[in-house]
Amino acid sequence: MKVLLSWIREFVDVPESAEDIGKLMSVRGLALEGLEPHGDDVVMDFEVTANRPDCLSTIGIAREIATAYKLPLRSEGDGFSRRRHPAGAEAPALRTSADVIPVTIDDPDLCGRYVGAVADVTVDANGLRAATVAAKVLAHLRDVEACSEHLPRD
Repeated sequence: MKVLLSWIREFVDVPESAEDIGKLMSVRGLALEGLEPHGDDVVMDFEVTANRPDCLSTIGIAREIATAYKLPLRSEGDGFSRRRHPAGAEAPALRTSADVIPVTIDDPDLCGRYVGAVADVTVDANGLRAATVAAKVLAHLRDVEACSEHLPRD
């Protein structure tokens, strides 16, 4: 599981270096496989075993680090404010319930719950790869939707 140290620090105020965190986590069963510099940050690559699916996310890794250092865990982090905005700049406002996009579930037996999110995205040269991946995901979802139309209904 690769995770940026800065992302970990959004959830837990651990002052130690990536190397020191890796050493402690390795003896606690979450082995650090490697460190990769990434600008002013570092990517920490943890080996997550099959019995620890709770560590397959940034918050899962952060929870383990918080436990190891006996530090409190901020359950929500601070979103994109550190990654996208300079210190002191305001983070973008979250959408409110007034911005809800209507969704109609035609058959509640086939879809008991629907969850969605809306993001305002500006794509620049650096974001082109992310936009390409997002387009592929959307195409896959459309394919799944098209296939589900052919499923037998009771």
